[in-house]
Amino acid sequence: MTEMNSYPFLSNKHKPIFTSDFGDIVHRARRRRVIDISTSPLVRATALRKKLENLHRAGELDGGLPIIRDDILVGLIPAPDLEFALDNLDNEETTLCMMAPVPSIDDSDDGEPDPSDFTPFIDRVRSYFSHIEVAGQLTDAGPRSTGHSVTHGPCV
Repeated sequence: MTEMNSYPFLSNKHKPIFTSDFGDIVHRARRRRVIDISTSPLVRATALRKKLENLHRAGELDGGLPIIRDDILVGLIPAPDLEFALDNLDNEETTLCMMAPVPSIDDSDDGEPDPSDFTPFIDRVRSYFSHIEVAGQLTDAGPRSTGHSVTHGPCV
């Protein structure tokens, strides 16, 4: 049975046949398990704590929360890192947490890290299409020179 199912290692001699779409086998993310920063990169600490508690109740202690902007995945924050960041806040009730980098003109850098800035804990998602666009802008031929068209849309 182990060999027939390619366990514990997948064999490079075996070509799996997929008969369903990716969306059919992966569950859609529920809104209470997603951090949406479409309107603002600032999210209430109390809302993040509730999302973390939902993960814990589901038994996903080592899971994470996807961060989306306009229905596009932009990052992931692991649950242990989110819990650590929330536990270091002075007052969760009134704190807004920064979930995406924002350009600032504030020059008051006292060397102390801002506990409400959660960006160091977030694993950023790099867009494949943005790399193609940048490469296309660097050459005169443009992104269609490879014969592939570049489309934009949700990657979630």
